[in-house]
Order: sequence, then C-alpha cells, then structure tokens
Amino acid sequence: MASRVPVLIVGAGAAGLATSALLAKYGVRSMLIEKRREVFIYPKARNLSFRSLEILRGLGLSDQVHAVADGVSGMVVKPTLNSVDQAPAMDIDAIFAPFVGLSPEPAAQYCPQSKLEPMLLADTRRRGSEVRYGTEPRA
Repeated sequence: MASRVPVLIVGAGAAGLATSALLAKYGVRSMLIEKRREVFIYPKARNLSFRSLEILRGLGLSDQVHAVADGVSGMVVKPTLNSVDQAPAMDIDAIFAPFVGLSPEPAAQYCPQSKLEPMLLADTRRRGSEVRYGTEPRA
C-alpha cells in the first residue's frame, strides 16, 4: 500500500525512533518503517553520552531512562576467561572526567538498547507518529 508522508524514516533503532519522536514534537509528520517484526528485545548498544541524555530529556524521557540506567562501569582484562587474575582495561573515571559539569546529565549512562527502544517507541506513538514493523521500502 502506497502512503505519502513528509518524512520517511527507515530503521526503528534508537536513532530512527528518536528522530520520529523529535519530528513529532515539532509538528512534522513522519512514518517509521522497520523490517524486523517487533522491537528488538536483546541488549545491543548500551552507553548513552550526556548529549544523547539531553535529547532524551527534551523528549521528557529522562526519568524513565534514569530509572533503568546505571553508571558506566569498568572493564577488566584477564589472561584467560577462568583466570582469577584481572586488571582494569581502562580508567573510566579519567575518560569521563573532562565532561563532568558540562551538562546537567551524567557524562555517560549504561542503558541497553533493549530497554531504550521500547521507551522511544511508546513516546513516538504517543506523539501520533506512525511506526510499522515488518515493513521494508520498495522502489
């Protein structure tokens, strides 16, 4: 079925869903299509920078995100998977220190995409945007 909309967004990942919600916030109709049949339920991308968190706050989603998000934790390096010996892979505090205070949001948060996408989908639909899963564009 052919439909005409001012903006067609292909891909209902976090970027596509956020784009649709932002367009709706400013009165621009869009249609978002996704070839998957449903929201992705497995963890994928997980870290959100303070700039992403500011956008989510602008959409009114910061409380929901912060309710499920954690601070970014360190990674460790081990000689083998079952080794007791481990060492920090990086200094997380040093990495994010230059960004502290630049925003009211934390420098980074751990929020799996599997938690973020349903929030964005609900917000996008609440704003009246059309989202179609199981749909691919055709020329």
